[in-house]
Amino acid sequence: MHLETNNLPYSIIPIGNKWRLYSNPSKAFLYFKNSKLDLISGEKSLISTEEFLESIFKSDEQPHRILTLSYEAGHLFNKGIDLIPEDAWLALDITYDSESLTVPLRYHRLSLEQTAAPSFEEYKNAFDKGYESLERGDSYQFNLTFPFEYKYVGDFLNLASNLFRNPAHQGEFAHATYCPSLEWGILSNSPECLFNQRGNTLETKPIKGTIKDEEGAWKKMSDSEKDKAELFMITDLLRNDLNKIEAAAKVLKLRVPLKVPGLLHQYSHIQLKSEKKIELDQTIKALFPGGSITGAPKIKTMKILSELEKRVRGAYCGSTLFFSRDETKASINIRTAEVSTSKNTFSYGAGGGVTLLSTALSEFEEMLAKVDSFTLVLQPDTV
Repeated sequence: MHLETNNLPYSIIPIGNKWRLYSNPSKAFLYFKNSKLDLISGEKSLISTEEFLESIFKSDEQPHRILTLSYEAGHLFNKGIDLIPEDAWLALDITYDSESLTVPLRYHRLSLEQTAAPSFEEYKNAFDKGYESLERGDSYQFNLTFPFEYKYVGDFLNLASNLFRNPAHQGEFAHATYCPSLEWGILSNSPECLFNQRGNTLETKPIKGTIKDEEGAWKKMSDSEKDKAELFMITDLLRNDLNKIEAAAKVLKLRVPLKVPGLLHQYSHIQLKSEKKIELDQTIKALFPGGSITGAPKIKTMKILSELEKRVRGAYCGSTLFFSRDETKASINIRTAEVSTSKNTFSYGAGGGVTLLSTALSEFEEMLAKVDSFTLVLQPDTV
């Protein structure tokens, strides 16, 4: 398979033991704070914030459109435009002419080397500063994250083949997009739903709470006051987010177990049935970025996180929207890495929600378990 010979972006969505491949884009743009890059022509041009928003909010029912919003794009919708660095990318928006199903490439044994990771001391320093905001009442929960850097041997398709080779280990929103001209791509095995929208029905399923998947794990999580508080707070936040569109959101399910490689999560299922059409801009402005990867209250907590983390998250904790004629689905990009093929490196983000019931050590260990949930799947001999 020679996908990179024309230097144009392509995307892959695993469907069982096959891939849904999108190639030959008719439109492909990478957006920044004040500019956009045409990934087909290579031309870069200046744009205003208004032009950017108009472009991404278009809802022309393109069946092969894939839109990824970086976490930093959320500052535009939450009164934090000054928090966006000038060089941070905000959106990758690609519309493809066609799709085809193909058998995935054979996976190759990957050699992974971790080249950078936060120490416990680094984590605890940020944790303690954030914890002070909880004690002051500035925040009730904040989702503290850090990057982990790796070197690998292979190419982008090798990474994707390994991550997606086993259908039992695929997240519901697993996907990959590669831009050969930039030698850069996004690789995601996300299990988390920001929203599903079909007609006038809008649903969200926030995940909060993580534990190693072992015997008795669900009982241990069910008995945990900390995990219960995490999920209840974010469920209430998401219900309120949906009520910004129309005050009719309902919690359908609370504390549902979800297994992913090596881990057990819990999530809630919240639904809004509207009497009128819900526009894409309403949905994104109300829900993005997801409350489970920011905290509560959202706007204040995002400002706190920018001071604690002092870096961009990028694709991690952003969202990828998949458009079809009758439905739009959107992930929260956890279990997600940005890949540089020129350096044979990738950066993977991990973290978790911190409440007054949290301890630095337990949260640090949970973060490391989430790193393992991604990297171990990449290595065929370990999972």
